[in-house]
Amino acid sequence: MKRILNIIVIISFICGCEHETEWEIKPDQSILIADCIITNEFKRHEVYLYWSSDSLNQPVTGYSGAAIEITDGINYYSFSEDVINSGKYYSDVAFRATAERNYRLTISFEGNSDTAFASMTGVSP
Repeated sequence: MKRILNIIVIISFICGCEHETEWEIKPDQSILIADCIITNEFKRHEVYLYWSSDSLNQPVTGYSGAAIEITDGINYYSFSEDVINSGKYYSDVAFRATAERNYRLTISFEGNSDTAFASMTGVSP
């Protein structure tokens, strides 16, 4: 009986479903991507802005000249661009995210502004 169960498990792994995805990437459309993770670690946090690429696994180009701010409604954190690494922005002061607060990331670039919202939830031990 145990051998039959093992065979069934092995067959299910071999015959597992695979779904191929075709990415529709248009070479004439670049989209500004914001990569940002804010944690409860007290440090200068980073935002990386870059243009999307024409194909998968292609190097990306950092975006310079944006104004970036994060707020939790009480505190405001501004970001400045790294002079060596184009597209990398670091908070002007070190801070940490606090549980049960809502955060707003605002990025202003080329006369446009984009906003993202996130909240940090606590974890029970």
